[in-house]
Amino acid sequence: MKRLRSQEFFLLLAWCGLGLALRLLNLGGQPVWADEWTTFVFSLGHSFRDLPLNQLLTLEALLQPVRLDEATAWEGVQHLMNESTHPPLYFWLSHHWIQLWQQSGELISPWVGRSLSVLFSTLTILATYGLGLCCGAARRTAHVATALTAVSPFGIYLAQEARHYTLAMLWGMAALGCFVRAWQSLSHPSLDRPIHWPLWIGVNALGFATHYVFALFLAAQGLAMAGSWLVELWYKLRAGMSWPVAIAQLNTHPWRQVAIAALGSALGILPWAWFLGRASGNDLTAWIEQDLSGWGLLAPLGRLLSWLISMVMVLPVEQVPVGVAIASGLGLVVMLVWLLPQLLRGGRQVLQAPVQTAADRAERVSFQALMVLFGAQVAVVLGLTYGLNRDLTLSPRYGFALLPEVLLAIAIALGALWPRSRRLAIVLVLLGCLGSGTVAFGLAYQKADRPDQLVAQIQDFYQSWRTQAGDVWPGDPLAQQRPRSLVMAIIQKTHSETGKLLGVAQEWHERSESGLQTPGFVLLRRNPDTYAATRGIRDATATVARPFDLWLINFSASGNFRDLGCTLEPDVVKLRSPGYSARRFVCN
Repeated sequence: MKRLRSQEFFLLLAWCGLGLALRLLNLGGQPVWADEWTTFVFSLGHSFRDLPLNQLLTLEALLQPVRLDEATAWEGVQHLMNESTHPPLYFWLSHHWIQLWQQSGELISPWVGRSLSVLFSTLTILATYGLGLCCGAARRTAHVATALTAVSPFGIYLAQEARHYTLAMLWGMAALGCFVRAWQSLSHPSLDRPIHWPLWIGVNALGFATHYVFALFLAAQGLAMAGSWLVELWYKLRAGMSWPVAIAQLNTHPWRQVAIAALGSALGILPWAWFLGRASGNDLTAWIEQDLSGWGLLAPLGRLLSWLISMVMVLPVEQVPVGVAIASGLGLVVMLVWLLPQLLRGGRQVLQAPVQTAADRAERVSFQALMVLFGAQVAVVLGLTYGLNRDLTLSPRYGFALLPEVLLAIAIALGALWPRSRRLAIVLVLLGCLGSGTVAFGLAYQKADRPDQLVAQIQDFYQSWRTQAGDVWPGDPLAQQRPRSLVMAIIQKTHSETGKLLGVAQEWHERSESGLQTPGFVLLRRNPDTYAATRGIRDATATVARPFDLWLINFSASGNFRDLGCTLEPDVVKLRSPGYSARRFVCN
């Protein structure tokens, strides 16, 4: 590894500072969505099962699982393994991180909860520089890769989620470094590098203990190495060698080390195999099961392409007028048409230019390794999508392992054209900064759930009413004496629905100065009987003074609400926001 000069050290700090600033931009400004509530509940050592079903909950009672108390990290791990589909490492770390910054009795701060992901994401900026040097790239190229990582809109999106993807990406970068080292040793005798197989095994095991989706990266590593071995075997057989002789020649020290790393990694993930099998058949993962047909067959390819583009640039396409979104899309197409030919030219230069130094050879072999591993990862994702109807492209965050490879490959391609590509590198960094701000303010990659929008719509609805047909609405002089009760209900299929209701409760808590009646909340037990929800609402609201308003959230089951004295309000259209729909029933 090359020694870091003081000037480069300060430049590296500047990239880290820029990346950290972008990751902290509006960190607590976006609403918490269901998966983040999962992180908070288990990180605090609590359980979703602490919340009773078919009972009326006050706002404080519903928010209790996200309030700090004396629960331990081990309790959270136990609840996580019993109720969810994730390994425990990140949640255990998150528990101790939150304890550093908040006191017992406080509600979880979204800023604090997300900041651990920001920390790991910032470390990936540093790791990118080391990975660039590991690949034999020039210092300049390593700095370009570091700058692109610092400002990557996709990286900002991952960093601002209170989830485990940035930690998994950090382990993936370490594994990528080991993979590249191994590829160098296997590809050319002059590039014989020590393969740190104990480190390789360790980071693969830690990656899997952070997120089971890391298995896709493990599979891609195995596919790439197996493909390389088979290609070498094919060349030897084509040269006239017999099978025993060809296989014996492939039994070299580097290949034995790769085999040890593969076996050790398999043993490292073995303890989690049972949990992974349980996760694959869980309702929490059922959403990725898609039956693709017709034009829908092209949708995964489009989503995958959008992932890759957003790793470098993105423009406002959400929460903006349609015209702005269309203009942004056209702008991205124009930039892509301008950028892609130059990047392809740089890539060809890396692969075809005469090799003059050992560093040039190392960079070329590393670029080949990145491209092969990238292709293997894409093949794994598309194989699961089209072969097993498990559409992983529905969730952009599952592309976390692709980010380092893509950005490092782009930097190497730019380095091959230097200094002509200097302007292009500057443009990419500026586009990244613009895209990062776009993501930070929810104009792209907005949160999957927007309880803030739903609560705002409901509160605006009540603020617009006055006394009507004898009903007392907020704003009426008698409202202080006879406030109208509100009840919000959702059917709990998984703890994802609980998270959605937590989002509504937290937003209502934040807007408590609105002067509106604080609602009660009901988690309805899931039941194949379509009328079970009706009975659950009747039991939960038995003590609620009538009249009251019943808001059913994401409710598709039928039921005889007239028996409850509740009628659908015909003058109110269904309120919608990302992740939510709500209808109002008047219960007299």
